[in-house]
Amino acid sequence: MLDYSAQNKKAWEYNAYEFWLRQSGTPSQRAKRDIENPVGMLRRYSGYFDAYEGVKVANICGSCGKKAIPLAILGAEVTVFDISEENKKYALEVAECAGVSVNFEVCDILEFDASKVFGINASACILLIQLSDRPVSSDVCNVYDFEAPVTAKSQFGYLNGQFYSKFDSSTEYFDGRCCFEWRQGVKHDCSKVMELSLRDERLENGKKESVEIEADYIFPLMKSSMFKAPVIHNFSKCVIVTQRKAREETEHLEHEVPKTWRYLNENIELFENRKSSIYRGAPPFSMFGVGEYSYSQYKVGVSGFYKQPMFSVLYSEDKKPVMTDDTSYFICFNSYDMAYVAMLLLNSAKVQMFLKSIAFLDAKRPYTKKVLERIDFEKIVKRLSLDELSQTEQELQLNPYVTDGMYCDFKAMVGTGQLSFA
Repeated sequence: MLDYSAQNKKAWEYNAYEFWLRQSGTPSQRAKRDIENPVGMLRRYSGYFDAYEGVKVANICGSCGKKAIPLAILGAEVTVFDISEENKKYALEVAECAGVSVNFEVCDILEFDASKVFGINASACILLIQLSDRPVSSDVCNVYDFEAPVTAKSQFGYLNGQFYSKFDSSTEYFDGRCCFEWRQGVKHDCSKVMELSLRDERLENGKKESVEIEADYIFPLMKSSMFKAPVIHNFSKCVIVTQRKAREETEHLEHEVPKTWRYLNENIELFENRKSSIYRGAPPFSMFGVGEYSYSQYKVGVSGFYKQPMFSVLYSEDKKPVMTDDTSYFICFNSYDMAYVAMLLLNSAKVQMFLKSIAFLDAKRPYTKKVLERIDFEKIVKRLSLDELSQTEQELQLNPYVTDGMYCDFKAMVGTGQLSFA
């Protein structure tokens, strides 16, 4: 991958030194103009400075030093950050002819400690973009440390048309199209009413009120923060699900579950105050993120928030479908065994490493539907052995369960192509 990056870098630097010679003259000629009128050479940028002497300047994408050298002549301490070695060569020669010194760092991205620079607790970096009138582009971006910008600490970019947040020679790439449809959980924007907790064998809503309603439309709920075990079948929270599909009429609930209908109407103001436009014109107490897939008995789900994703098999002992919230994602299965195999594959070391190469872990939600859809199970089952699944069981502290027959059945299922619930 480093060779690939070097090829892209070479394309950016192609004849750059000769280009500056033609456009700006020899280093001594350029230096003479800079010395004669340094403020004029800065053009509009001079308006940003009240003084120059002793001012420290980071010249991002500083190119051949067109601004850095005039600033240095005026007394500023300048460091140039640029991608091109040939730009650096020309700039340093001009600086020498002008009798000044500038620092010049060749790099792509510089990470720095924002708490030191800005006094904030956040990830930060400087992105360097080299513009060119030549029809070339770089598919790989190097990441450097601000305090040691010599050797790239990591790389990200495009490979075979796909974007990766991190290139690593030890990563196996399972990129493709997922044969399972990744779904998002239910969205209702009314958690104080719709989400219930089990307290001493009674139901309690988010307003700390006891709730006595029919069980027909109450389902176990898996919140995004609960994905902490590989197999989960006991749940402390539940959710009222009013529809089987989006925008389905809800008036039938008045006759089927009168207590539930009365409870919802007692809290109708909270529903009417929901801010999202998706509820406009929808039937009373509408939800989104619901469909036949929501009622699958077995799911493998994951939180979108955790940097270290834990994929969990979800099912309920009472055979009621488990619902997830809308910050979680899941795929559906008709049997526990197939869901279990999928969970082991997704939690295996190789797949976990691959996922970290396509997700930005410092994002608020590293794992999204778009990221998960890139998991190609057909590639995975061709490369992972049964022994590796057994090893994953051990690492997850599960009792031995997976068998060769189960894995063969899963491979056959994957081989049928796109698998999804309506």
